[in-house]
Amino acid sequence: MITDGDVRRAFTNDITALHAEDIMSRSPITVDPQARMSDVVDLLSANKISNLFVVDERRPVAIIHIAELMQAGYVS
Repeated sequence: MITDGDVRRAFTNDITALHAEDIMSRSPITVDPQARMSDVVDLLSANKISNLFVVDERRPVAIIHIAELMQAGYVS
């Protein structure tokens, strides 16, 4: 996963010579499909991130973005 933070940090270097693997998050924060929304919100807040993968058996099945949680009323 390449996050917006990864991209911003990469701009401090010459990005023309970089590949995705050079800047990607190798161990992104993930949640299980059965995770409680309150736990997801806590993870996003605690880690100051705006999105994360939902992973089932080591395979990404969805992405949760804080804006979507706000629209759904989980975050005010």
